[in-house]
Amino acid sequence: GENLRQFALKATAFEGLPHDTEMAMSGSYQAFAALVRELIREHQIQKVLITGGGSPLWTQLLAGMEAPPVVETHPDLIHSALLYWMTTQIEPL
Repeated sequence: GENLRQFALKATAFEGLPHDTEMAMSGSYQAFAALVRELIREHQIQKVLITGGGSPLWTQLLAGMEAPPVVETHPDLIHSALLYWMTTQIEPL
């Protein structure tokens, strides 16, 4: 309920364990983002495809990299793919 309200994910440095939901969610996002940036650097990924409603978070995060990859966003990709599949692969009843 109330503990899972909408809030902005932000870069908040803290030591130790988080003391509320917002700190926990922001901390986990930052940790995952650091992993993504490291994987992009390590594997020299040049293009990233972002789908879903959270794409602005990832676009902003990747733009801050030293050598950012090309970022394509397709918020409705899964829905478009399912619609395409249903209209081309399923026979009408």
